[in-house]
Amino acid sequence: MTRLRYDHILAGTALVLILAAIPAGSLAQNADKTAPLPAAASPAEQQATEAPSANPTLAEPTVAVDPIASLDPADRPVAEKIRDFFTAISDRIFTNKKERAAAEAFYLSRNYAPLWLDKGIENARANSAIARLKNADADGLEVSDYKIPTFAGLAPEALAEADLKLTQTVLTYARHVQAGRFPYTRVSRNIELPQAAPEPADILNAVAATQDAGKGLNAFSPQHEEYRKLKAMLAELRGAAGAKKGDTSRQIETILVNMERWRWYPRDLGSAHVIVNQPDFTLRVMHDGAQVWTTRIVIGKPSMPTPLLSETMKFITVNPTWHVPPSIVHNEYLPALAQDPTVLSRMGLRVSYSGGGVSISQPPGPGNALGRIRFQLPQPLPGLSARHPGQVLLRPRGARLQPRLHARAGSGKICRGSPQHRPPRGALDGGSDHADVRQRRAEPAAAADAGLGAPHLSDRLRRQRRQAANAPRHLQSR
Repeated sequence: MTRLRYDHILAGTALVLILAAIPAGSLAQNADKTAPLPAAASPAEQQATEAPSANPTLAEPTVAVDPIASLDPADRPVAEKIRDFFTAISDRIFTNKKERAAAEAFYLSRNYAPLWLDKGIENARANSAIARLKNADADGLEVSDYKIPTFAGLAPEALAEADLKLTQTVLTYARHVQAGRFPYTRVSRNIELPQAAPEPADILNAVAATQDAGKGLNAFSPQHEEYRKLKAMLAELRGAAGAKKGDTSRQIETILVNMERWRWYPRDLGSAHVIVNQPDFTLRVMHDGAQVWTTRIVIGKPSMPTPLLSETMKFITVNPTWHVPPSIVHNEYLPALAQDPTVLSRMGLRVSYSGGGVSISQPPGPGNALGRIRFQLPQPLPGLSARHPGQVLLRPRGARLQPRLHARAGSGKICRGSPQHRPPRGALDGGSDHADVRQRRAEPAAAADAGLGAPHLSDRLRRQRRQAANAPRHLQSR
């Protein structure tokens, strides 16, 4: 029916054109008479008459230019097979959908020219990338995770597959060396780090921009000084001769774990930042790559470990009030209060009751568990609700810390520092406009409270109660 209507439209158009060519006077003659032939028209009239019959919408058909035709003749057979691969729906090589889409767009942008071949021969870019992959163990990775194809003596279809396989291997390596081989949630839920994988398009553009693909891939590994030191120590231990195999193996395993952990951190820690080394029980303040201050710290005990995180420190409280966490209130202080109704008041703690609940706090002062200055991270911690966010606090400690005390963990998620040194002026000045400084007036501590130290260490609660009942004396580490 559509074709018939289209024919009718064409016939009607032709009829209009024919009638337009008949002189108007002939239409008035009798229909039974034969109309005389019109006089021959002048060339100008013929041109005017024939012009409407031309169809301006009909044009010469355009022939699509094959982009592969612009390539070197030696590269065209391989490029055609690469195009055929992406035309087919297959995840045989690229199992990651995002990486497959990025690879397809990348090869299309270069007219499907192979990345690792020049005129069917393995190029310098491929040799550099393969050398980097074979040395993956230098970055603490497993060489066997990165399959390297061969390019020698292959037909175009096999060469195209080898080119794509090496591309997929390079994408996997760059993702592993930057963000790690597995999600850190498999290790612990007490971690909150970016673990940002690189964009596949960025990886492909980086290796395509240079013949030294190995150097381009190096940019995706962590650039922190700590990572570089771990990498150097790993090479030294592996090359050491005469070392005890058991001891060396344990050291290497520790280094590998720490190198993997560094891949989870952000690439840019800022010109001014604080690094808390939990296994070493130290805190370092860094400014423009140099250490400007350091102190010893106490970390959370194994049952309540200090979380592993990277966050912007936005809140500083001077002379803070310590609000005792509910877990310590119910597990430690309420049982102690049931045995001795005056123990908490002698420790400088305030107990308040509201709505059937109880809360305990400690006012500002020399014996405050949080010290004189509290650096607080406002973001909720992993495993804790946003309604009751956890707190990671860095604060000077009131009692002198002996080195032996640092060999064990304290309580809660708090990092407590030693006041043996004062950070220099401007050490924490990162040029941020988001600092929030909260100051409260310090209240003098009672005589019996001055030497108690931090009352939230569960393994010292019994000792603190005894000291509060007797003459005040400083808490000594033994």
